[in-house]
Amino acid sequence: MCKHKINISINSILIFITTCLQIVSVLAQSHSTYDTPCYLVTIIDKQILKFHKIAYFHSKMVQIVGKYNHVKSENLDEYFKKLGVPYIPRKMMCASNPTLEISKSEDGSWTFTTTTAFRTVSYIFKLGEDYTETMPGGTLNCKTTMEDDKFLTVCSAPDGTEMTRMYVFTDDGLTITYKYKEKEAIRYYKRA
Repeated sequence: MCKHKINISINSILIFITTCLQIVSVLAQSHSTYDTPCYLVTIIDKQILKFHKIAYFHSKMVQIVGKYNHVKSENLDEYFKKLGVPYIPRKMMCASNPTLEISKSEDGSWTFTTTTAFRTVSYIFKLGEDYTETMPGGTLNCKTTMEDDKFLTVCSAPDGTEMTRMYVFTDDGLTITYKYKEKEAIRYYKRA
C-alpha cells in the first residue's frame, strides 16, 4: 500500500509527457552545437519529479558542402605504387596539391570536383547508388554511402579488386583515407 497521496490527475501527466516528448523531438532534430541530454521523468513523493539522463542526442552536423585545400599527404607514393601507377604519373600525383569542392543539389545528388594543375575531374552520384569513375588506368564501379560526418566510397576494378576512400569531415577540414589491400594513404585538407 502506498504511504503517500499523489495529487496529480492523469490528464496533467499526459500533457506533461506529451510536452516532454515534443521538446525531445525538437532537440533531436535541431542543429545546435551542444550534446542535448534526453531525460526520463518519474514521479515520486508528492509531485517531486526525478529526472534520469537516459541518452544524448549528438545534434551537431558538420558542414560538408564547401571547398577544401590540400595540406599534406601520408604514404601516398606507396599506395599508388601498390595500385600499379607508373613512376612519372605517380610522382606527379603525389606532388600535386588538389582542391576539392563538394556540392549537393536539390535532388540529393552530390558532386565532388577535384582540381589540380593537370586536370579537373567531377563525379556526380547519389548516396547508395552505383556510378562509375574514370581513371587513367580504366573505369571503376563505385558506390558511396554516408554515416554521420563520413562518406565511404567503395570502388571495384574490372578485375574484381576493391579499394575504398573514407571521407571524414570536421569543422576544420577533411581527411581522406585511401585503402587498397593492405596499403593505406591519407590526404589532409583544410576548409578554404
